[in-house]
Amino acid sequence: MKEHVLEDVIKTLDRVNYEIAELNAIKKSLELKIQKELHDVREGSKTYAVGAYAVTVKTGYTLKVDAEEYSIYRARLPASLNPVKEKTSLTVSLPDYRKFMEYGSADDLFVLAMCVEEKESKPAVKVGPNTK
Repeated sequence: MKEHVLEDVIKTLDRVNYEIAELNAIKKSLELKIQKELHDVREGSKTYAVGAYAVTVKTGYTLKVDAEEYSIYRARLPASLNPVKEKTSLTVSLPDYRKFMEYGSADDLFVLAMCVEEKESKPAVKVGPNTK
């Protein structure tokens, strides 16, 4: 692709990204107004009839545990009521994975393939001002 054509494509993408951000801000504001007007509960889902529209409002919240604080106060929580569940998480080190893929034997690669699924991530293109 010629540079000037690519620059036009990038300029259009930049404009579209800006417009999407503006529209998302408007959308969020409108959704908040609807939620405040119709839905007065902290958590749940309910569908309301508003003229010709069926409006479903879902609310909820996320919980995040501060691991350091939890390790300090865990003993003070009654075990039978403690809502915090501890689990072990398995992760793959990308540098080690690449090294393994390069130097592992065929049998090792086969065994790893049985345990680890590799999927392509969604490509991302970010356009910003050229500061050079």
